[in-house]
Amino acid sequence: MALIDSFMQARERLLVLGGNLPHKKVVEQLNALGYYTIVFDINDNPPAKEIANHFEQISITDKNAVLKGAQTLGVDQIINCCNDYAIPVTSFVSEKLGLPSSLSMDSALDCTDKIRMKNKFAANGIPSSSYQVLSSKTDQRIYLQFPIIVKPADSSGSKGISIVNDEKDVFSALEFAFSQCIFKQEVIVEEFIDGDEFQVDCVVQNGTTKIVLIKLKPKFHTKEFSSCVGSIISPILYKKYYKLFLSLAESIAMAFHIDNNTFFFQVIVNDQCPSVIELGVRVGGGWSYKMVKEITGCDILRFSLLSQLGLKETLVINPPQQFYNTIFLFAKKGIVNNVIGFETLNDNHIIESFQVLLKKGNSVDGRITNKNRAAIFMVCANSMKSLVGKIEQAIESVDILDINGESLFDRDLYTSFITRLNSGEMNA
Repeated sequence: MALIDSFMQARERLLVLGGNLPHKKVVEQLNALGYYTIVFDINDNPPAKEIANHFEQISITDKNAVLKGAQTLGVDQIINCCNDYAIPVTSFVSEKLGLPSSLSMDSALDCTDKIRMKNKFAANGIPSSSYQVLSSKTDQRIYLQFPIIVKPADSSGSKGISIVNDEKDVFSALEFAFSQCIFKQEVIVEEFIDGDEFQVDCVVQNGTTKIVLIKLKPKFHTKEFSSCVGSIISPILYKKYYKLFLSLAESIAMAFHIDNNTFFFQVIVNDQCPSVIELGVRVGGGWSYKMVKEITGCDILRFSLLSQLGLKETLVINPPQQFYNTIFLFAKKGIVNNVIGFETLNDNHIIESFQVLLKKGNSVDGRITNKNRAAIFMVCANSMKSLVGKIEQAIESVDILDINGESLFDRDLYTSFITRLNSGEMNA
């Protein structure tokens, strides 16, 4: 036993902030490389816990708790590949303990605080919408043209975001945004820009910025909320926007001092005029890394991990050759019992893969927001027409059931999305 303890102490001790599913894959790879893995997560049983060498139930947004835990456990390096909230905490603790970090504290704040981010865009000539900052929900003086977007300055995952069409709805939107602030009570207000929204996944290796994947992000719009339907990947759209987005990516990487790292940015394009919404210096959450690897052959999660470890690997990035669509299923208000229909669709090769996101007993408030996503699935086809046919069949075949066996799935929500797909406007 003494020999085993001595061996454990000799191995480098790496702390992974957040035990989500992508980070479970990270822990798995670190274990294979011979590191002693530690996971911090506020949840008592996150996915990565079961394969980590050590687990502590610590909030990854609490920088002082993370610092204390890292000191106590003698951590040699902190790893974060997928969690936005952990970026400034990683840099803070790393600087305090003299550990290696891919971002300085200043750069980490620039990449996560939406106010600093917008200021950085403006200072470096990166196109973005007009905005103002509010630090109190009682301050309702809006100097922008309606409609506007109201969102917390330091939140992510579409939390706390509202679309406001006139002054009478400003207070409720501000109240909602302030309730979702994480580190400080500040809200950013932006002019709403109509157009097609894209997410562009990128890597930077030794000063060279490369586009990995371009995803069109169609939205569901209600009076108050806007949320992503999923992602459309098209070889036609890739070729159409590659040069425009590469130029933006290079400007962003230079302005935010990103190197040997991954990042993505979200951008709205209206008549070839881009407006950058925001960026994340991390791998996209959820299915993003799996989708990128399957479509392009580039293991963006592994690249992120190896870059943080100071290891290099030759990148292979293949442009998309087929048409893909991932779609989120949103649940109406109720208590989820189960999601049905995916197994048959998968067996019949209508869908490529799926994942149920809500567990039995989860309560749903009915808003079209990330937390009410019941499931996700992906379809693939050689043409847009064939892709739409598979999507229609999938939407008709699946269902979200409540504890009484009643449907919580609003199929009508997807009607306008499918109509837009059939019109060809999403592939123009």
